[in-house]
Amino acid sequence: MDSFITKFDNLNNSYQITLQSCSERITFIKNNKLLIDIVTVFYSTLLNIIVLISLPILHRGLKFHIHLRCMIYEKWVFYMLYRCANDASIILSYILPDVSEDGYSKVYAVKKALLPLSIVEIVCAAIVCGAISNIILERLLATVLINFYEHWVCYTLVATISFTVGGIFASLAFLVMLVNDGSIFVIPLLFILLVDLAIAVSYIVYKNYKLHAIRITSENRMTLSKRYQLSENLRSIKLMQAFLVTEVMCNTCNLAAFFAYLIADDFWIKLVMHYVWQWIALFFATLILVLFLGKGTKQTMKRLCRIRNNSIESHISTENPLPIKSTTNENLMLKSQQETDVYFSQLARSWS
Repeated sequence: MDSFITKFDNLNNSYQITLQSCSERITFIKNNKLLIDIVTVFYSTLLNIIVLISLPILHRGLKFHIHLRCMIYEKWVFYMLYRCANDASIILSYILPDVSEDGYSKVYAVKKALLPLSIVEIVCAAIVCGAISNIILERLLATVLINFYEHWVCYTLVATISFTVGGIFASLAFLVMLVNDGSIFVIPLLFILLVDLAIAVSYIVYKNYKLHAIRITSENRMTLSKRYQLSENLRSIKLMQAFLVTEVMCNTCNLAAFFAYLIADDFWIKLVMHYVWQWIALFFATLILVLFLGKGTKQTMKRLCRIRNNSIESHISTENPLPIKSTTNENLMLKSQQETDVYFSQLARSWS
């Protein structure tokens, strides 16, 4: 364990913040540290509880967004691990016996015995920052492979994307923590990744709206599978618009605070920057949750409640019946309004 701690605590960065903390600031932090820690742990725990309570709403609101639902779950799991590691570190810092100055990590400003929790915290935070890349990559595949995308083994695809992107961002976190001046290499890589994601989002929006224009103006009818996937892509684009910009702002602010915390050369400045990093994460997590519940799931929830409250006969039109084959190859006569509901029901059963 000592060699493990020493390996992570021997990080040297050429670029450092050389601000020196004055005695008044040190006194203020010492006098209010317990209060700040209590508020941080309390709010973090409260937010985790709200997320758990909101899961049924998210699940129902994303009933037909199966891939997106799995990736949102993955994001919140790692976010909760990140928060739990930070909260546990704060609580244990008061339980463990006091140590001398040499007993604290010079890089992370925590007791060396709590350094493994700091590593878990940083790695999970990096995976959370990269979660938006999962969604963009998945929608990019759904756009490029629109003709047969829904026939793939979906959970395998989601797991592959999540493990790949999560592994990349975890590797970047370890590069920062284990390699001297690793941040010098990571920052350009993150910028390149951001440009690639912007190009991918632009292509997704352009391609799907172009296909939508073709659908409503062309006499050639798309297959039901292709129409469904196009509708799914358009719904996902509208859903992402609510919090995509917020995610980019969140990740930018988080990374700036984290790098400032990492390269600060004064213990108390590190401590302050760590608090800043944590509260930026808490603020944006709250904002994203509010945006997602308020805008992302509201329309779907309204539609589901409307379908539940009204009898199916009220949605049936007597015009334009569409012939559809059942799974036993029998002819079914369905009204145009029922076509989507039948398709979604079959899709949901195939996933259960």
